[in-house]
Amino acid sequence: MGISRKSKIGRAFLVLAALVVFGWAVSAMAGDRDQFKLNLKLKFERPQFKAKVKKVVEGDLLVLEEKGREFEVRLYGVDAPEKLGNQPYWEESRKAAEELCLGKTVEVGIVKKNLLKQWISVIILPDGKNLSWVMAENGHVWDFNEHFRHEVTIRRLVGVAMKKKVGLWAAKEKPIPPSIWFKKHVKMEQKKAKFKPKNVSPVSPKVSPKVDKASSKALNVTPNPQK
Repeated sequence: MGISRKSKIGRAFLVLAALVVFGWAVSAMAGDRDQFKLNLKLKFERPQFKAKVKKVVEGDLLVLEEKGREFEVRLYGVDAPEKLGNQPYWEESRKAAEELCLGKTVEVGIVKKNLLKQWISVIILPDGKNLSWVMAENGHVWDFNEHFRHEVTIRRLVGVAMKKKVGLWAAKEKPIPPSIWFKKHVKMEQKKAKFKPKNVSPVSPKVSPKVDKASSKALNVTPNPQK
């Protein structure tokens, strides 16, 4: 019994779709060196340049050096556990990023400057992999909500890490997103600063008895000549 024309077209379409999806997935997971081109809607502040990673402050916060000038960058598309308040897994996340990039020369694509005057940037490692993608794939960061419109790969990688329960997702208790943790601890720090006593001694000072000039002779007390 022969195969109908519609069946042949249907099968061909399914095979083609599978190949497209497979190729897209392989390219994304491999951390393509053309990461800048993949974000077609992403506009960079300046042409991509190379810089050396001098320090890793948090899992998504780096100090870079370019031509003797140091500056801070935040990884685009991800949100790492906060150092503020010692959020669980923040040090593990920092060390993971440190092992990947500290001391290495990376390619930088600056997207914009945030409210803290840090450059939100796409960082490409020497092997061509996107640092944000690697951190997400290994469960060291969350995906950053504000970047969903342009960055869907990270959201997918974070979802895979959650299912595999790797990195911060291996914890028994459900991890708290850094944005919520940060707001909570900023408010706590503000309250501490507001209600912190100023120059108050825990022990009440001794009060000296008042002595007037009239009774000082009877008490054999010499009055202060300066008064």
